[in-house]
Amino acid sequence: MLEASAGTHGLSIDLASRTATEFDPTMRRLLTTSLMADCCVFSDILEIWGDDTTSSQAAIVQCCSFEEKLLLTRRLARKTHGYCFTHDRLCPFASEAKVRVQGPPCPDFSKIGSRTGLAGPRLPALLAAGAKADAVRSAVLLLENVPEFPLDLAEAAYGPRYTWYGQLQDPSMVGFECTARPRPRALLCGSSHDVKEDVFQLGQQRQHLQGLRAGDLLQLEPAQLLNLHEAKRLQAYVEAWAAASMRPSGVCDWEDLVCHLGDNPAAGWKSWSAVSNRLPTLRRCGGLMAMPAAGRHLLLRELFASMGFPTFEPLAAAAAVPLYQVFKPLSRLTYLHQRQALGNSQVVPQVGVFAACVLASLSESVAL
Repeated sequence: MLEASAGTHGLSIDLASRTATEFDPTMRRLLTTSLMADCCVFSDILEIWGDDTTSSQAAIVQCCSFEEKLLLTRRLARKTHGYCFTHDRLCPFASEAKVRVQGPPCPDFSKIGSRTGLAGPRLPALLAAGAKADAVRSAVLLLENVPEFPLDLAEAAYGPRYTWYGQLQDPSMVGFECTARPRPRALLCGSSHDVKEDVFQLGQQRQHLQGLRAGDLLQLEPAQLLNLHEAKRLQAYVEAWAAASMRPSGVCDWEDLVCHLGDNPAAGWKSWSAVSNRLPTLRRCGGLMAMPAAGRHLLLRELFASMGFPTFEPLAAAAAVPLYQVFKPLSRLTYLHQRQALGNSQVVPQVGVFAACVLASLSESVAL
């Protein structure tokens, strides 16, 4: 994937992660249990200027103009080492990595961040990313999907040593076609054992099932995972599908209907595959994806597979990589943690933080 993007300008990338930076503690723990043992995982990108990241961010935000912010960050002393959560010690920021994959903190230039632009709270993270890349002297592959994000801002943040090449691409051209491609048919591939494991793991996280013993959780049926609100929403989805199927335009086949139970169809908010033939968005903390024809939800293992992760043996064999295990007994990560990671991997720039890191590191060959 990265070779396809970077090869235009002569970069040849042999994939495997050497370093990763992740602010969220849960995602950081997932990285430390998924990546190779020699991959360093750091926390806050602002640590390049010292351990007191709160003060660094406040000082940058308080500057009136972008020029002042940039000048301040270039005056700040840069650290060469940071605490590594993989090795439980200080490790150097510089590594054998030939290319850094990064996604700018773009919400300040989108509706999510109210288009606050240069006055937004995320600018320090971009300046820190530029300072860190400049300090370790590595090439950078920058991925951005917000059209309003200014390239000249990245050029200023990363400094004069970089020569920039811009290329506008469709997501499918750089390996992100899994995020929103139409799925004309819905195929379930989980075995009865997969269903039992998924229900058991998810049952431990459901509030209305708290207090059940492990033996009782093992006997649960998928329908019992739904709380009262979700059961009503599923019924509303089914009724809406039945009504829509009578119209000339029609809807998807009953066997292909997938409904997101985190939304409220009775209030007019629907996320379903009836019209678009697209799997509802895999949000950061999304609800269950119900498939009424099958009488169950889409398993976490199936959702990961829909995003291109080799969670089933045939997929791993076809890619010549080890199997990606969704449930890792020793990782202390819950079902909801993994669901959050799956939602994160659907955001295009996050490929450098989660998706590419994990997938690339499944390869046992020496790489990036």
